[in-house]
Amino acid sequence: MRFKVLLITSIVLFGFCNSLWAQHKGTYQVVYEADKEGNRISGSLGELLEYVRNGNLVRVGWELGKKGPGQNVIEHWTDAGFITIVKGHVFAQISSIYAQGTSAPSIEIPFVRISDEPDGWVSVIATTGVMHQKFKRTQEMVDAFKRMGLTDKEVDEQFKKQEQSKVPTKWAVLIGR
Repeated sequence: MRFKVLLITSIVLFGFCNSLWAQHKGTYQVVYEADKEGNRISGSLGELLEYVRNGNLVRVGWELGKKGPGQNVIEHWTDAGFITIVKGHVFAQISSIYAQGTSAPSIEIPFVRISDEPDGWVSVIATTGVMHQKFKRTQEMVDAFKRMGLTDKEVDEQFKKQEQSKVPTKWAVLIGR
């Protein structure tokens, strides 16, 4: 009987301590999601703004690619570094990373490769769905465009075109820390 009481007390105490640790640690929760046009899918932009103004840590996720047969949709998540609020929208500056590329949709086992160049990509992503990005122009990228039959002028235009795109976004905040 004494063993049972001790066991039950230990389990309850462990559960309570674990609960306190989880509350102290906090968890990220998606509080706002928008399509690539910046239209609300779920959550509240007002709630996201409140969390940002209160200093909660923010992560932003976005999708690249098109959904469909033979298509490859890639989802990225990262910490929102420098955050700006303009006209009721959140703009998150993404710190520089090594650029990466993924396998073609036709390859059965996907892979992600990383470039040799540090600081290869930076971006500002907004709740409006607009993503402005800058990246190092590598010879490998130029050669890939050339293999597609693009002229030098068309390669330049393609790089410029890639600096801005529209992406669906998800915004998660750290709650309970």
